[in-house]
Amino acid sequence: MTERGTGTWRLRAYAGRDPLTGSPIQEHRIFKGSEMAAGKALAALVTEVESRDLRQEPGQRRPAAGPVACPRRCDGQGPAQDGLRVPRRKIEGRIRPALGDVALAQLDAGTLDAWHQQWLALGLSPSTVPVYHPILSAACQQAVRWAMLDRAPTELASPPSPKPPTMRVPTPAQLAELIQAAEPADRVLAAAIVLAALTGARRGELVALRWSDVDLELGTVTIERGITVVGRQAVERLTKTHQSRRVALDDLGVGLLRRHWRFVTSRSELVESPLVEDPYVLSYQAHSGISVNPDTPIERAV
Repeated sequence: MTERGTGTWRLRAYAGRDPLTGSPIQEHRIFKGSEMAAGKALAALVTEVESRDLRQEPGQRRPAAGPVACPRRCDGQGPAQDGLRVPRRKIEGRIRPALGDVALAQLDAGTLDAWHQQWLALGLSPSTVPVYHPILSAACQQAVRWAMLDRAPTELASPPSPKPPTMRVPTPAQLAELIQAAEPADRVLAAAIVLAALTGARRGELVALRWSDVDLELGTVTIERGITVVGRQAVERLTKTHQSRRVALDDLGVGLLRRHWRFVTSRSELVESPLVEDPYVLSYQAHSGISVNPDTPIERAV
């Protein structure tokens, strides 16, 4: 019985050993009340545990074996779920196969550091491996809050320091060659290259641009929205920073966008598919009413 705060007690009762790992199994409870009442609650917990057979057959692990095996993980609902796609992919791809069967009692800094090195040995870059640590840390911190751990082992682990990749920025001549090579095969891709180079916008922001955001007279592009894909459905929202920004274009950029506008309107007229009221700048549809997929900007949307 451990006091976690005034009138708050953590109760733990020994419940045998895990048949697969041999590590102790403990039942946890959080109790609020006086010390005497907490003592009675602990006695009741011990009685409850002793009345149950908590021994498991081999292969039948306890639900909370490890922090990433716990059923109460990042499975919430709501608009923030698209932000969980990448962590989920990392959990299922690397973390769970490596640590999902490790009992919480056996999860320590040494085990985590060993897997840091193993991931590096498997070919993951020093910039990729450190991104797993915050996910593990969040899971372990949650286990502490649920009284499954006394301390998060991630606090003592030493993930490799991230090494930012060396940026390779194309020269103006190389950019011109790239645009010239793209235009004959894919006019939309060529326009995407132009916009990316001139605005520095994210992919989701680029594909969300509509012609109402482009002022060819003033030579500006206003970026105030982004598109993300959630469950195979495109969702349009405000930018990541929730702020709009206006970017000035040079004469070359204005000229290239004017040419792209002529292409968009002529394509629409050619197949007799009128443009929608506020068409997307980057669209493979003749009516320009469907944007390019931000996850596959060089593939044609269907």
